[in-house]
Amino acid sequence: MRFSTAPAVLVAVGIIFILHTDSAPVAAEQTCSFASPSGKVYDFSSLAGVDQHFYGDSGFSAYDYYLRVCGTVDESTCRSTDPHASACQIDPAGSGGPYINGRWDDSHPATWSLINERDPSVGVQYTIQGQTCWPTDTYVTQVQLFCSPHSSSLRVTSEGCSNKYILETPLACPGPFPPSTGSCGVTTDIQTYDFSSLMGIDYHYANSGNDYYMSVCGIVNKGECVNSMPPSSYNASACHINPSSSPSVYVTGEWEGNDAAVWSYVDTARPERGVQYQIRGESYGATGGEVPATTNVQFLCSSSYQGLIGATLSGMTDSYYIGTPLACIQPPKLTCGYKGLDKTYDFRSLMVDDLKVIDGGFSYALHICGALTEAGTSATCPEFYAKSAACRSGGINVDIGDWPGVVSADWHYIDETKPELGVGYTMTGDQTCWVNGVAEKYHTNVNFECSRTSSPLRVSVNGCSHTFTYPTPLACTSTDTDSGADSDTANTQNNKIDDGQPSAASTLHSQPTSIILLVQLSFTFLLSSLFLMQ
Repeated sequence: MRFSTAPAVLVAVGIIFILHTDSAPVAAEQTCSFASPSGKVYDFSSLAGVDQHFYGDSGFSAYDYYLRVCGTVDESTCRSTDPHASACQIDPAGSGGPYINGRWDDSHPATWSLINERDPSVGVQYTIQGQTCWPTDTYVTQVQLFCSPHSSSLRVTSEGCSNKYILETPLACPGPFPPSTGSCGVTTDIQTYDFSSLMGIDYHYANSGNDYYMSVCGIVNKGECVNSMPPSSYNASACHINPSSSPSVYVTGEWEGNDAAVWSYVDTARPERGVQYQIRGESYGATGGEVPATTNVQFLCSSSYQGLIGATLSGMTDSYYIGTPLACIQPPKLTCGYKGLDKTYDFRSLMVDDLKVIDGGFSYALHICGALTEAGTSATCPEFYAKSAACRSGGINVDIGDWPGVVSADWHYIDETKPELGVGYTMTGDQTCWVNGVAEKYHTNVNFECSRTSSPLRVSVNGCSHTFTYPTPLACTSTDTDSGADSDTANTQNNKIDDGQPSAASTLHSQPTSIILLVQLSFTFLLSSLFLMQ
């Protein structure tokens, strides 16, 4: 019996064709980094999350310029014209454009280089091409990132079909700068706050028909704010725009320098909430009855950077709210711990949040080594007792323990004869407790109990005395801590979420194996067919 070789050949060729087409090259996704000839790697990815804006005169008319570093702009007019628009120019008068000066397109990647090849300290740049520049040329844009200890607002220069979009940033420096001297910040009785890293961009927020624009410790780039006539303010740091009002632009804050701003705590009773500054703006109202506008910029303590989380208008005062870790009180060394006989116990990692527990119909709140931070929740002592670190609520809110401070805290072993049980400290509350006709202050013990793994907070009550117990490996002796830490590490690794996707390693190993097997099978089938033909 004779068999045709065509099916076998087609199967083999088909498999080889599939393997070939699967490995076809695809344009690599661009990164926002540059490796210099010296090996220094510059990473600008942190600049890629927001549109940079500049309003300026090109010599013929005024334009709005938009740039998204290493990406495509969000500005709707530019984006609708070209979804790859990265650098864009708009005529506010609507006489032409928009003009796409540069595109961020993986198929035509940016060209990176040092601004000055002989002097790396100047900075880094990349070049991108845009759409057609009348009549036959192409727009070419250089995004120049100059080395500077502080970030700056966008500037743009234009000559014919060539544009330079210029930013200053510490990220473009070949080496680290010394710590900031605080061109945007304040030194209080607690510490020095430095917000200079938040400078250089316009923060925008829309609320109740108003568009709010603000630049931290600097001048906004929003053209309507800087060039509003009347009034005219070339130092505009904050403004809001409402097209339905007259005037439509209100410059509520002018930046005259850090020393001119009035700095204070957001809440003097609770400095841990953050700090703020106030600046004055233009005056508005009928002739003879003008009222100066003001702006408050509040930096609110947050465990992570939140950016501008809100803006409000009250009378002639604009308020802006920025969530940032820079506004948090930074604890000095061992602000929460105990130097024991065998080791130093450090509980600073437990100071982040208020801890809650319910027992016997009462709700309790405790902040380890500090005052409670969450007012208006189940335990509202912070609203009335600024130093309250432990609170009981349920009918009447009672302050059962005040944090005495780092120096005055009374630390001790839970049992002096058994250090392995753990350590703790004691506090006294602000309010009076009555038991059997005898008045005394509320008394609170906070015990850190040695445990291989952390467990929820417990509370027990004995008359006017409360005891909070927090099981944690941090309270164990040196030997137990090591084993406990290993256990916690193992638990953390075991608790990682399985997304159902193969790991990179398994993918790298499985792909060659699969290809080899497919090739072997195809050739085996081909040889078998040829053998049967004999």
